[in-house]
Amino acid sequence: MFFLKLSRENVNEYIEDILDLYIAVYSAPPRYEKIDREEIKDEIFNSFNKQTITVIAIDNGLVIGLSSAMPAIHLKDFTKMSEKSIELQENENAYFHTEAYVAENYRGKKIGSSLFNIRKTLILNETNENKIFTRTRSDAIAQNNLLKKEEFKKIASIEIETNNVISIKDIWSYSISWVS
Repeated sequence: MFFLKLSRENVNEYIEDILDLYIAVYSAPPRYEKIDREEIKDEIFNSFNKQTITVIAIDNGLVIGLSSAMPAIHLKDFTKMSEKSIELQENENAYFHTEAYVAENYRGKKIGSSLFNIRKTLILNETNENKIFTRTRSDAIAQNNLLKKEEFKKIASIEIETNNVISIKDIWSYSISWVS
């Protein structure tokens, strides 16, 4: 297994695996989201215009995990979320952890933590930003447990519509520090 930063230059090589993994994760419980493959593909390609930093995990030639972040100001719900959090308002250039998922049969093997830590290092080294924010569904137990383990703190909750589904999302904050 190895990890790779996704870029405009290599995304075409991995896009179909990424889409397959995305659909497998987000159409499963507890989300049951209806997913438009082309819409998600467009979002991935457009993310490079938003200074997104994405890392993928690859095993035996297949993408088995992904972790992605972009500057918070680029989020479509940024204004609504920042109304609920002064900390987010004060850090609009901070990176917002937008995606994190691992194939079901690879979970529990610290792949999510590895993806997060690699991406965290890239954010600090490439942007000098030291804050990461994210949002999760309140009922996304595995994701919320990972955030707690990685020392994120919950700072607010908000109602958000994603893929035509309205849900309660928790907003989390994390301060990156240099490791010596």
